[in-house]
Amino acid sequence: GWLKSLAAHGARLRWRSHFSQKLHDQPSIEHENMVSTYDELRKDFDETKYEAWLNGRTGFPMVDACMRSLHHSGWLNFRMRCLLVSFASYQLWLDWRGLTP
Repeated sequence: GWLKSLAAHGARLRWRSHFSQKLHDQPSIEHENMVSTYDELRKDFDETKYEAWLNGRTGFPMVDACMRSLHHSGWLNFRMRCLLVSFASYQLWLDWRGLTP
């Protein structure tokens, strides 16, 4: 019921506050890995994979639909944004710092 929804909303607000505070305390995490050991993990940036991801042509229907929707409307909800970045980072092995055009 509504109590469960209210609790979920409260949890999201706490996570938001947590990461807002983290960004305030460590502004470098916007552009750098939190753990420097990972800095050289993805040395080669594959432009072909990046272009396919950026244009919604990866061959993965949900990913491609999200990207095309983003191009069409200019907006995606939080879960779809997470899906796109996670896919690019983990499946396509692209460095997260190079994903913004």
